Amino acid sequence: AKVHGADVTRDSLWAVNVRGTDQVAQASLQTGVERLIYCSTVAIYGRTFSNRAITEDTLPRPDSPYGESKLRTEKILQTYAQRNGLPVVIVRPSTVFGPGASSWAGLFQAIANRQFRLMGSGQGHHHITDVTDMVEGLMQCSTIPAIEGRTYILAGPESISLAEFVTLIGKAVGVSDLPAALPEAPLQVYKQLNRLTYQLTGYLLPKADRPDLFLGDRSSHTSRARHELNYHPPIPPEETIHRTADWFRHQGYLPVLG
Repeated sequence: AKVHGADVTRDSLWAVNVRGTDQVAQASLQTGVERLIYCSTVAIYGRTFSNRAITEDTLPRPDSPYGESKLRTEKILQTYAQRNGLPVVIVRPSTVFGPGASSWAGLFQAIANRQFRLMGSGQGHHHITDVTDMVEGLMQCSTIPAIEGRTYILAGPESISLAEFVTLIGKAVGVSDLPAALPEAPLQVYKQLNRLTYQLTGYLLPKADRPDLFLGDRSSHTSRARHELNYHPPIPPEETIHRTADWFRHQGYLPVLG
């Protein structure tokens, strides 16, 4: 999927996330696949729920172009399921960390170099998931019988505040003294400016995903996945973050701790 980056535009989001998945769905129907598992995202709910846990039945309200594109694709797949019998299972993953999560290298590097500063209180919650747990959940979606048409949120065992998240990264990279926090008002302005720019031009501003990190406040409820998929992710956030930092060191993104 297209998520964020300098090359992400309205056209590229729709070409990859929406039309690309539409083509996969059509090919799945033509070839008679037993089950199509679609990775959507919890971004379809938006970023702010004031620590209230979202469920599969929470009303989607995407507040990013990426979330909008993924919700649109979900609706297309549901239409194929109803009209054409497409055997689809929709998965809404929370943010995934662990080996391979290279898109988060910049944050780990900034904290390691003491160049990162919180903006705002840092009390908004984020639900991170270890890639090993996510893969296990996806495998369950492929093997549990008679779940076609169902939707599942897959997330880690607990959510943590942004302040806790940054502290855990600092611990993993050997840093405990970060600069004082800044006010969040400029981020709110930048987020609204980015949304307006996207609506008018189809392009995102540089680092358009940055406000979501600081302003996000959302937890995920995984009771449906626990009951129907036997999904019980065992890896806690601290271990996930340490696994991520270790992989970054092996890849040369971070210096080896002395």
